[in-house]
Amino acid sequence: MEEIQGMLLLLMVYWFTKEIMNQTAENRRALIVKRIQKARNSRYKMRQRVLSAIADIDHEMAGTNARHRAERTRLFEKVLMPEVIKLPNSEKLKEMATYFERRWGLPQCVGAIDGSHIPILGPEDYHKEYFNRKGWHSIILQAVVDGRGLFWNVFVGAPGSLHDARVLRLSGLWGLVDRGLLLPDVTKNICGHDVGYFVLGDAAYPLKSWLMKPFTDNGQLTPQKLVYNQKTSRARVVVENAFGRLKGRWRCLLKRNDCSTHKVKSLVIACCVLHNLCEMNGDEFREEWVTSALNQPDGALSATVEAEGLDARTALMQFLTTA
Repeated sequence: MEEIQGMLLLLMVYWFTKEIMNQTAENRRALIVKRIQKARNSRYKMRQRVLSAIADIDHEMAGTNARHRAERTRLFEKVLMPEVIKLPNSEKLKEMATYFERRWGLPQCVGAIDGSHIPILGPEDYHKEYFNRKGWHSIILQAVVDGRGLFWNVFVGAPGSLHDARVLRLSGLWGLVDRGLLLPDVTKNICGHDVGYFVLGDAAYPLKSWLMKPFTDNGQLTPQKLVYNQKTSRARVVVENAFGRLKGRWRCLLKRNDCSTHKVKSLVIACCVLHNLCEMNGDEFREEWVTSALNQPDGALSATVEAEGLDARTALMQFLTTA
């Protein structure tokens, strides 16, 4: 309990100082955006700056009641998160696709998606739903990252027993893409097929026109399919690395947290925001911080296949094996 409160209060003390909290709701957003921009411009070491505020926590929060702490937590999720973890617009999607193609030779890719389990104390209600395949209770963090490992979409809190494909369908990302509100109809002719923007997922995800996955390895894959799997796997590792850096910096995510699932969810969101701030501002990261978490459950294979997804994957396979 103390750890999650300390993390959240630390964030609130830093980001929601008296200057911001005394402002009207209309002015808070502008002040926070201004502060983020100032941090970007100065390339301030975000993690060190946050940690340096620890000494002020007790003094600042000594008289703060639970209602005010709850208000600050809501403000953090509703105001700061949308400024740091935001859905890409058309210009940003084009930029991300260019980066993926230059770095991994993969055209039209705008992100990589994966899930990571966060250990929790099994809740009293529906505790079996949170019991994952590895034998411990967890909630799932689903995240989409760009080619630099920055989160541009996160969904936190699904019970640990759920399949990755089910978590995706429960997330807002699925609905946004389904309704055509996220990925514009910008296509590129690749080996005779018009391929739109897509994200990369592993075998646990369904194959869609906007979601590419590897060919199922049945031991009889053709050389072309093997090349496709290898090259897309190299690009997809960016999301795995992002999770490693996230948990390396914020090690509270590595061990079981005994707070309510709602509070753990708030903690995870806070850490994801801090991850982006640290990465955007060039904060130091030491490889020794990367450590083994609890053994992550393997995702069951998804057999869902969309015809347009098959065409797009075939075109990409042909492109990658002739490039």
